[in-house]
Amino acid sequence: MDSSPVNWEALDALIIDFAKSENLIEDSSPPSSPSLSSSPSLSSSSYHSRLIIRQIRRSLEAGDVDAAIDLFRAHAPFVLEDHRLLFRLQKQKFIELLREGTTEDRGPAIDYLRTFLAPCALNAYPEAYEEFKHVLLAFIYDKDDQTSPVANEWAEKRRYEIAGLMSSVLRAHLHAYNPIFSMTLRYLISIHKGFCFRQGILSPISDLTERLLLEERDPPAIPQESLYEAQPFDEVDIQALAHAVELTRQGAIDSLRFAKGDLFQAFQNEICRMRLDAAMLDELVREYCIYRGIVESGSLIPSRVQTLSEPLKGNPLESGCYSTQDSSLDVDYSSAKWSNSETSATTDMSSMRGTDVELSKQEVSTAMQVASATISKAQQGVENINGEEKCEIVLGMKELASRGMAAEVLEEINALDPNFFAQNPVLLFQLKQVEFLKLVGLGDHSGALKVACSHLGPLAASDPNLLKPLKETLLSLLRPNEDALVTGLPLHALGTSLQAWD
Repeated sequence: MDSSPVNWEALDALIIDFAKSENLIEDSSPPSSPSLSSSPSLSSSSYHSRLIIRQIRRSLEAGDVDAAIDLFRAHAPFVLEDHRLLFRLQKQKFIELLREGTTEDRGPAIDYLRTFLAPCALNAYPEAYEEFKHVLLAFIYDKDDQTSPVANEWAEKRRYEIAGLMSSVLRAHLHAYNPIFSMTLRYLISIHKGFCFRQGILSPISDLTERLLLEERDPPAIPQESLYEAQPFDEVDIQALAHAVELTRQGAIDSLRFAKGDLFQAFQNEICRMRLDAAMLDELVREYCIYRGIVESGSLIPSRVQTLSEPLKGNPLESGCYSTQDSSLDVDYSSAKWSNSETSATTDMSSMRGTDVELSKQEVSTAMQVASATISKAQQGVENINGEEKCEIVLGMKELASRGMAAEVLEEINALDPNFFAQNPVLLFQLKQVEFLKLVGLGDHSGALKVACSHLGPLAASDPNLLKPLKETLLSLLRPNEDALVTGLPLHALGTSLQAWD
């Protein structure tokens, strides 16, 4: 240390800038050194934006999507106008509704599905509708099932991913960058870790750097889509950014595209994605300021992380002052219903009904195939029954099927051959589809979902080929009850198709 002189004045200025920018130092504190009289940092003007971002992050990490959406509406409405971002928020809201409810009470989740999530999925981005159909499987598979196809959707880490994504987007749009000291520290630690790793040596300060700079990064902000080809970037800039912050070439291109070719802004965005332990950094700054005599012991607010708890009044993004002392930041959103701003994403359901028509045709085809395939195979179980009795059984099953009584048909076939469906699980799945559709048509969503959870889900879990028809079957929840009953379950066609029994 003695052989490496430190420019204490420059370091003091960086630390003071950071402490002021994060409101760790009282503005009324008397300056203890000449550097304190310097003009306030430009970064201090972004403090209120960063405060909003932290509160939004907290809300999303806690699963309170309503609170986050209310904050977006008040301070960053552009997020709700971007259907790509709105769809991700709504998808998480849907999961939280399922998490809060019970297996018997899925009504709020189904209503939200119809009113907000489904319409937004049509407009968000090309893959959104497939993602929408996939998340419907959360109706079927329990949140504790780590082997389910929607285990990632249920995982609480998904909350942190969407919180990080929104933080990245807000930081870039609001220019709410961290103070220079914070960004410099992130970058230097990152370089130090990379150097030690490549050289295969143990860092002498690994204990500090590993505790201070967290391993995970926030997801990158989504590049703005354009109908025109993106402006080519200088390959030197692409490589410089990729090497500086450890990105792939495509990652660097996406970052530059989002920053509209501004290399410095792209660099800032990527640096801010690196996450520091804020409480630990604040404590280090506190100790440094006391050691250097910049402030007296007790003059610093203990930690911004513990003082961000005041209800937001007015628009802090435009406000010139904000006090964090003796405050409490938790806004009561317990009575909040779905955000009105979400209606901006809703579209005329006629477009969704167009999708339903296609689905209904598939269901008609499936239902018509169910009877002939199932009955033809089950017929083998009654070969030893005399013709008159056999004809009576066949006509009885036809009558049950024509009335949509799939459960009763199942009972009859099981009575004839208890091992039949164990050898023909796909046919069992198809009959359970019919039972599910009938219950949906009758408005018994709870009963329908019980059938799906007890039969359709396990059958699809054992045969991946059934996942696609399972998703399509769940889409019937979007239709009004009477529509699902009339168009989703072609009872007359189903009964007629059983003529093959004769």
